[in-house]
Amino acid sequence: MVPVEILGQLSRVRSRQRFVRVAWGAARVLALAFAAIAVACLVDWLVDLRTDTPGGLRGTMLLLQAALWVGGAGLLVVRPLLRASSDREIALWVEEHFPEFGHRLITAVELNVDGARTGGMSAEMIGAVTRQAEEGSAKTDFTSRVDTK
Repeated sequence: MVPVEILGQLSRVRSRQRFVRVAWGAARVLALAFAAIAVACLVDWLVDLRTDTPGGLRGTMLLLQAALWVGGAGLLVVRPLLRASSDREIALWVEEHFPEFGHRLITAVELNVDGARTGGMSAEMIGAVTRQAEEGSAKTDFTSRVDTK
C-alpha cells in the first residue's frame, strides 16, 4: 500500500492542477464569449447600415454563439473536471519538477499498489525506497511548483 503521506501530497497536486485548469478554461471561455458577442454586434451593425438586420441572421448568430459557448465550456471547463490524473501521472510530474527524488517517488508509487509485480525483488529494498520517498515528500510541498501563471 502506498503511504498515506505520499497519497496526500499527490492528491493535493491533483486538486491544485484541476483548479488551475478549470480556472484557465473558464477565463478562455469568457474571452471567447466576449469575442463572439463583439463579432455578432459588428455584423449586426454593418448589416443595419444598409437595411434592417433580418431576424433570421440574428437568430443564426445567437445559435452560433450558444454552440460556441457550450462547446468551449465542454472542452475547456467540464473535460478537465472529469479527467483526473492518476497517481502515477502525478508522481511522474513531481519527479520532473523535483529531480532530487531520483525516481524514488514513482518507484514507491508503482511498487506499492495492489497487484504490483514485485516477484524477485527484495522487500527490504522496496521498503527502503518507499521510506525515502515518504521522508522526501514530508519535507517537500509538491503544490509549490504547480504553474498558476
